[in-house]
This record gives sequence, structure tokens and C-alpha cells, in this order.
Amino acid sequence: MKFNQAARNLATSLIVAAGVLSATTASAAPTAVQLEQGLLDQFNTDYVQDEQAFLSNAGAFQVDLSTLTFAEGADSLQVFFINEGAGYRNQLAFSGGSYSGETIFKDIASNESVLSESNGPLGLGNGFSYTEGLSAGDSVEFDLFSNGRAEYLFGTGTNVDGLQHVVGYEYVDDLGENWLILGFEDLLGELGASGVDAVSGLGNEGSDRDFNDVVIAVKGLSAKQQSVPEPGMVMGLAGAAALGALRRRKSAK
Repeated sequence: MKFNQAARNLATSLIVAAGVLSATTASAAPTAVQLEQGLLDQFNTDYVQDEQAFLSNAGAFQVDLSTLTFAEGADSLQVFFINEGAGYRNQLAFSGGSYSGETIFKDIASNESVLSESNGPLGLGNGFSYTEGLSAGDSVEFDLFSNGRAEYLFGTGTNVDGLQHVVGYEYVDDLGENWLILGFEDLLGELGASGVDAVSGLGNEGSDRDFNDVVIAVKGLSAKQQSVPEPGMVMGLAGAAALGALRRRKSAK
């Protein structure tokens, strides 16, 4: 979501208070990891769609995000930053097992991303591996703090505006290992909505509903296939048209 320059400047200078993204004491600190370049290129090609391209059939995609669990046989939960198309400086956290609001990325911005930030701290493919604190079958949820605002938290669970804010896709790599790709929408409200949102009482933000504001890849989770689209989403695209809307040039820039 491209934002005006004043909002971008304000977001750039945002300092997230330590209490906003709290975390329980986990068994071990995460290890920094880097996604293999071939997979990074593949994920950027197939799952980072064109900026501000309305994803009208977001509810149709294949992963039921209410069923995310730590996978049987997984030795770690690995989370990688793939790309971002946001004017806001967002933060990502997860809960599951011994983790509650565990901050993964404190400032999701990069000078390599779709909407680049010259002072962004992340490189495409940067990530973290959590090797303790999760057991097979533990439920896992991800939450995006939109510009550090706790009241504008959007994730794989229930959202304040009653809308879907994450789409999920499954990918199996050449080694037969399963990946989950998540694309987040960071603005509250229906497509282009202004004024006060009737559900949350918060201000609509003229959302483009492109689910391109933060894109991550996750390894170590299992999920059921989506069988029923989430309510409130318009099923406007299908088949080849839907796939075409998801594709963009291979370069992340």
C-alpha cells in the first residue's frame, strides 16, 4: 500500500514502545538464518503480486489460516522476510507453544523491497529459526502490528474490522519440504473505504486490499486446505485470471 510522503516520514521515525510487542520468556533465543536464493527468487516471482493490485478473491486461496499448527516431525519454526509493499513501518509477531506475542521483525522495511526504504534494516530472505518452545500440534498465529499500533493489529486470527487480512499459500520445494507463504494487508477496512468503520469504530484507511504489504515464508507448520471462502470477500476473479494477478516480474525491485 503506497502512502503519502507525510505518513511515510512519520512511520519512518516511529519508535515502537517496548510494551507494545511483548513476549513471554521462551526456551532459547532465535537464530538468524538466510533463505536460499533460488527459493527467494521463486517466492518473489510467484507470490509477490503487483503493488496496489486489488486481490478480489482473497478468500478463495488454499490455506485455512485458522488451522496452523507446528508440524509433526519439524525441528524448528523458520520465518523469512520475502518482500513488502507498505508505506507503514510494520512489525510481525507470533504466538504458539511457549511464545505469546513473540516479535520476529521489529521494523519491516528494506532498500530491496517493492516499495524500498533507504534506511530499511532488512534484506530480502532474512529470517529467524526457533528451535525450542513448540511441540507438534501447537496452534500458531501470526500478527502484524500496522505501524506499531496495537489497535490496528491484523493477523491469521480474528481481525478488528471483521475482514480477512492475510492470504496463505502452500509450496512444496524440490526436496519435498512444505512451505507456507503469507501475504498481509496492513490497512483497516473495505476497499477504498473512508470514515469510521462500523465494526471496529476505528478509522478506515482507504485500503487497496492487495495483500502485498508484508510477504513472509514459513517452514515448520502444517495447515488444512481452505474449503469455504471467508465472508466479506468478493469472488471476482477465478482460474487463470487469479493466477495472473499474483505474478510479477522476477526482480524484487
